[in-house]
Amino acid sequence: MKVPSPKLRRRESSSIWGDALRIRLTVYDEEHTMTYWRLLDANAEGADWREVSRIVLGIDPDREPKRARQAFETHLECALWIANSGYRQLLRGGPSKAS
Repeated sequence: MKVPSPKLRRRESSSIWGDALRIRLTVYDEEHTMTYWRLLDANAEGADWREVSRIVLGIDPDREPKRARQAFETHLECALWIANSGYRQLLRGGPSKAS
């Protein structure tokens, strides 16, 4: 069963110029890029979220269904954001150089 793409979340933080917001890649995102790519592959193949949660995220959906579903959705959301626009920051050297 293919999971519909969740609404993309933007990583936002306050800038030094007041309330202006900017989209940014986090160190956590950079450290988990392989997980994100695996999630994108699984989503493209139409894999069941429970199987993906168990195999890719290491969370048993039978024991922790809410946590497994939430982790799957939030990580897939991040993966989609990175695949659509966040990758530019990775190419520039990651979050430490993407200011």
